[in-house]
Amino acid sequence: MASVHPNIASYFTLHRYFLHASRNRSLFLAELRGSNPDGPRAWLHLELWYACLVPVLEGWRKEKIKDTAVTTFMRDHRKMKLLSKCRNVVFHYSPHYFDERTMELMTEEGIVTWVHGLHDAISAFFLAKDG
Repeated sequence: MASVHPNIASYFTLHRYFLHASRNRSLFLAELRGSNPDGPRAWLHLELWYACLVPVLEGWRKEKIKDTAVTTFMRDHRKMKLLSKCRNVVFHYSPHYFDERTMELMTEEGIVTWVHGLHDAISAFFLAKDG
């Protein structure tokens, strides 16, 4: 049996939540490389990826995980709040097809770089070997 990275083994349930985010990120990036990068599938996976990061971050806090890289991203309270609003739009009904909360997130300066960095930092945490 293949060995499991220590952080995955220690935070197995949290890692499951991260897999939801990772899968939607992969599907979003695949759509961007496909024939219809501005289509509804790309948007759907982008929203789902962003929304799925929120329970990872909630679990991160609950488990009191210490990781400098992730903590640095989580200190941007504005972006964290916008991400939570996006999750609410995705998982709670709104009569608006294009909700202003999602638009606010998508137009936030530096959000793309920030979300990718946050995602990569969480991934690195789970894949870290004992030093």
